[in-house]
Order: sequence, then C-alpha cells, then structure tokens
Amino acid sequence: MGEKDALGENLLFSCARNGNEAIFRWFMGSNEYYKARGTQNFKGRTIEHMVCMYKQHAIVDEIDPRPDTPDYYGSLPFYYTLQQDDLLMIEK
Repeated sequence: MGEKDALGENLLFSCARNGNEAIFRWFMGSNEYYKARGTQNFKGRTIEHMVCMYKQHAIVDEIDPRPDTPDYYGSLPFYYTLQQDDLLMIEK
C-alpha cells in the first residue's frame, strides 16, 4: 500500500479515481489504510480531490472526507466539485 506510481499516487488514489468501493472497505481500519490515506500526490492532491474530480459519489460515503486540504495550486477538493456543478457531491 505504501508504494507509489509515477504520479506519486498509491492504490487508494486509483480506487478513488475508478470508484472502487470494495477496495476501500477491504483496507479500512488498517494501519496501512491510514498511512496511505494521509498522502498527497505530486500535485498535492488527496483522495478527496480525486473523488471530487472524478465524481465518485459512492466513495464519499466510504471515506471520512477532510475537505480542508488544498492542493499545490491552492484548490480545495470542493473547488473541483463546484467547477463541475456537481450538485449531488455538494449535497454529500
């Protein structure tokens, strides 16, 4: 879980991008999950950024979102939701 790809992302980033709830549930509660959960990729984006950017509504229910972490561009995850007019994500 601690390994990263060329973008500086671990397995949870891929799950957030693709909406794979099963992997999130499988890892939840483990120490590895919490270590991987707190990381940022090379652009400073977090799991929350990925969920908002790729409109993965179901993943929001699986994670405990921390929407106050800006990426290296200064954008909060919520910014990407507003940019896409994603009303369902705004409600969550």
